[in-house]
Amino acid sequence: MSVSSIRFVGHDASRTGAPASLLEFLRWLARAEPSVVSRTLLLRGGPLLGEFSACSSTTVAGPAGRLADRAAGVLDGLGAPPVLAAAARWVAAAPRRRGGEVDVEVLNTLAALGGGAGRCARRVVVVHELDGVADRVLPAGARRDRAVAGVDHWLAAGPAVRSMLVERWGIDAARVTTVPEFVRPVEVPAERIEACRVRSGTTAGRALVVSCGEASARKGTDRFVDLVRCLGEGPDAPVGAWVGGTPTSVGWRELEFDRASADLGDRLVTVTTTPDARDWIAAADVVVSTAREDPYPLVVLEAALSGRPVVAMDSGGVRSMLDGVGLGELVVDQGDVIGMARRVTELLGDPARRDSIGHRLAGSLGRSHLPDDVGPRWWSAIAPARGVG
Repeated sequence: MSVSSIRFVGHDASRTGAPASLLEFLRWLARAEPSVVSRTLLLRGGPLLGEFSACSSTTVAGPAGRLADRAAGVLDGLGAPPVLAAAARWVAAAPRRRGGEVDVEVLNTLAALGGGAGRCARRVVVVHELDGVADRVLPAGARRDRAVAGVDHWLAAGPAVRSMLVERWGIDAARVTTVPEFVRPVEVPAERIEACRVRSGTTAGRALVVSCGEASARKGTDRFVDLVRCLGEGPDAPVGAWVGGTPTSVGWRELEFDRASADLGDRLVTVTTTPDARDWIAAADVVVSTAREDPYPLVVLEAALSGRPVVAMDSGGVRSMLDGVGLGELVVDQGDVIGMARRVTELLGDPARRDSIGHRLAGSLGRSHLPDDVGPRWWSAIAPARGVG
């Protein structure tokens, strides 16, 4: 059976990694497979909603469906009669049923998996999560077992996610395809780089160390604060910039509390979530990832596109990413802030090495994760050549 219709289900239209990857795939699909009719259902909206709508017919689920989805999880967790949980799942799946039957349904993240299923011939789940997040959004138990049983194939964002699915979830390895994430080339004009240097106070030769991501303990904002403290004091000390976060979130409040408690003054700049995050990466002397759990850190790929050197804590797929291009020495042990500070300091003191590493990353990771490279790999797993069914 050929694929002529496909429904995508995502958790929101935020600027975070999973929605950004789905958006890039939708753009690629519209170019590469124009005859395929695609529809997208998002459980919530967000700043990228207009861009989703531009490349796929897009709707946002109402509050009733989201409430029913949460209710199904609560009822399962409480051991309620199966008929009650089934009724909640039926309500949660209503937006998909109204969309009619499609050849393939693609659920982009586990957060989109638990609320029931629409009619389709083949169901594929793209997993961007590791254990900490996975266990929160789809806890082990009857609900997970039921959801897993309804999936025909899995796309794992990197080897760490594949290990979780196969080794800890018990999914047949033949039903799991490992795929990379997407990263989109962005041209950053010199004046926008200069604006970041001005805002961070690093126009007079001070070094700038940048990390990006939604402010949270999972992304390691507390470790980033500690890192900046370890990089020295005084008017010539490097400046750290954390880019990403929602001012009303717990993670952002914790970041600001840690920053104030560390008394870092102008040595740490915080920037809320912005469409211009790539400007900060392009402006950096060194980019870092301090994440406790990150299956496929996009900040590393974005740094590679800008030709910026990186140092990362060992989390998820980052070691395999950097080992694969001969730069495994840029990965430090999980939680080793002092080791990271040493690596960063070494790079800041050696401009030639920084340039060499940035050039190597641009020629490797910066080229292997572009939409035209990754899109066909996703598509071949979503709609294999032998057909679906």
